[in-house]
Amino acid sequence: MTLSEKLIGKLSKKEYRDAYMDEQVRTWIARQIRVLREQRGWSQTEFARRCGKPQSVISRLEDPDYGKISLQTLLDLRAAFDVGLEVGFVDYGTAIKRCRDLGRGAMEVASFDVNQLTLDAERPHTMLAFVHIDEGYPTEEEHRIAAGSNIAGTVAPARETQTPMGFPPIGFSSTTVH
Repeated sequence: MTLSEKLIGKLSKKEYRDAYMDEQVRTWIARQIRVLREQRGWSQTEFARRCGKPQSVISRLEDPDYGKISLQTLLDLRAAFDVGLEVGFVDYGTAIKRCRDLGRGAMEVASFDVNQLTLDAERPHTMLAFVHIDEGYPTEEEHRIAAGSNIAGTVAPARETQTPMGFPPIGFSSTTVH
């Protein structure tokens, strides 16, 4: 029996699956926080100053056993690192693939660079798509237009006409034109 077969067998039990996924997520987040801090050459003290948090908080955030990180804290860290943040639910296969690579290369992320955004927008066969839906769910016509276009992806529903900060709800994706 291979390691994968053993893992699949264990993951068939809900209690094990929950504990495994919780540990994987905690480990990934803690490790990535440390990798991003080190990538920038910051000490915990310097990073804490940039986040407006005590150094002891940074130490806890880099500890996978801590595991009590809030969305607001992730947003604060995102701002200090000047990077994007993705939070979402995925199927187990996707989550396991992402969490199993704890190498620095899989975790390093460059800070915002307007020149890189420009290069990404100019790359052949790539389209930056912005979708703004004023209210409610997309109409059948909007789905038909999206389905008939050369843009891969979906039109997501927008439930509110503004975000809490007053920005219009905007879906953003970088997709390959087929």
